[in-house]
Amino acid sequence: MTQLLAPFIMEKGKTFILRSIEKVEVTDLNFPDTLWGHATRQPEGDDDENGLIGNVRVFDQSGKPYLELSGSPSPF
Repeated sequence: MTQLLAPFIMEKGKTFILRSIEKVEVTDLNFPDTLWGHATRQPEGDDDENGLIGNVRVFDQSGKPYLELSGSPSPF
């Protein structure tokens, strides 16, 4: 899940290093064979002083959520 945040850092020519995760929410442990992930970053103004804050959502092909990671700061 955290690797989905890496492109936000790499596009700035920096190395992705995960510092912390604010919250991981598991909504269903019965994972299907295939899951999809979608990462978003919060607007520039919400970045902490050392990096970005990102969120990741993992879901199945119908859109049903299984995992959510939020408030993951990474230096860039």
